[in-house]
Amino acid sequence: MEGNSSGGAATVGGGGGGSDVELVSKTLQVEHKLFYFDLKENPRGRYLKISEKTSATRSTIIVPSSGISWFLDLFNYYVNSEEHELFSKELQLDSKVFYFDIGDNRRGRFLKVSEASVSRNRSTIIVPAGSSPDEGWAAFRNILAEIHEASGLFAMPNQKPSDAQEHLVGLSDDVAGSDRSSIILPLSGLRQFHEVIGHFVEITKDKIDGMTGANVRTIDPPHR
Repeated sequence: MEGNSSGGAATVGGGGGGSDVELVSKTLQVEHKLFYFDLKENPRGRYLKISEKTSATRSTIIVPSSGISWFLDLFNYYVNSEEHELFSKELQLDSKVFYFDIGDNRRGRFLKVSEASVSRNRSTIIVPAGSSPDEGWAAFRNILAEIHEASGLFAMPNQKPSDAQEHLVGLSDDVAGSDRSSIILPLSGLRQFHEVIGHFVEITKDKIDGMTGANVRTIDPPHR
């Protein structure tokens, strides 16, 4: 089994004649499959398009940007879990539901990820587990982590700073509706600031899960 990845970021701006702008594009080969990861945005928001291609078929799922971190967490579960039996999971993101199901065939263990929504037909990709710790699910997880990190470095649509804010970014907070405290950050320090904030979000994630609009639950195995 082989696993390798490559990719790079496209310049934001100019959609090549279309409304969708490609921000990051990566490719992963696992056995006879190719997986394409394309982080894109349009006036409606940002999303991750994941496509699986074999010699005969191609299948695609569309993950809202808010779901990338959840996909990363779930793949971490399947990669790192020490449980003998891995459980199926269901992830609900707004109007979409993603199903994560474990299976086995003559090639070995695999993870089937299906997307169901009211706006498009159900679509499924199948990710082999891999025969070594750095292949298959682990390689897939690593690309999700890279995309999740890269996504934080791009401003969302309609959030470009004005000319007066090009070199300094100010953050302010109203206290009790009257007093206001402010901090000024140099543009060069935004990445470090983002990483620090991301760290605190991760360690408090259990407390704010109810505010994200996402819901993850374990699906009980069928009674035999």
